[in-house]
Amino acid sequence: MLRAIQLAVCVAVMAVMAVMAGQSQAGFVSATFLSTADNSETKNSYVDNVSLGDQFKVVIVMDNGGSTLSNQTWGANHVLSVTFDFNNGAHKTVFDPNGGDGFSASVGSFVTNGLGQLTAVPSSWTDRDNLNVISTNSTQTPFSWFLNDRNDKYYISPLGPAVGIPSPIDNTIASNWTISTIAAVPEPSSLALFGIGTCVAGVLAARRRRRDQKQ
Repeated sequence: MLRAIQLAVCVAVMAVMAVMAGQSQAGFVSATFLSTADNSETKNSYVDNVSLGDQFKVVIVMDNGGSTLSNQTWGANHVLSVTFDFNNGAHKTVFDPNGGDGFSASVGSFVTNGLGQLTAVPSSWTDRDNLNVISTNSTQTPFSWFLNDRNDKYYISPLGPAVGIPSPIDNTIASNWTISTIAAVPEPSSLALFGIGTCVAGVLAARRRRRDQKQ
């Protein structure tokens, strides 16, 4: 009877693993833009710990509930966080663009083709005035950020320190962004091994209990 129960449990575990394998999802995705720090609009007034030529990195994490990177669209309502990261974390701030007063402007979306390649990116995503800051290592309070082809990209105050990029239009060109999955789902083979390991562990534990009871 006990062995029959153990067998049934193993079959159930393997069935769950099979279902999970068949539901392989892309999970959260990140869109990343890389450039260098520039300050064409604010001359040489930089935010703290950022200098001319430092790395300028924007990472946008999104989830549209899709199960693949192919033929997908991620709009402003799918954004979970926006991170501005300068000089490998020397100045790093993470925003929730759907908190605070939300996006001030939301024009365009991230769009992929059948191969999972980006074919379009936002032409104007902006958050300003009432930012919802998730985390920051800066002593300066961010005022606004922009992803468009006109403004410098990250401001501490309306006319104060900022960080831009040499060619603002670059961040509205799809080929200058990369998109990838963040939360990977184990491959079917890994799931099968996990299921087998779970069953074996259960059987061995049951045998040890019976042996201990006889002693």
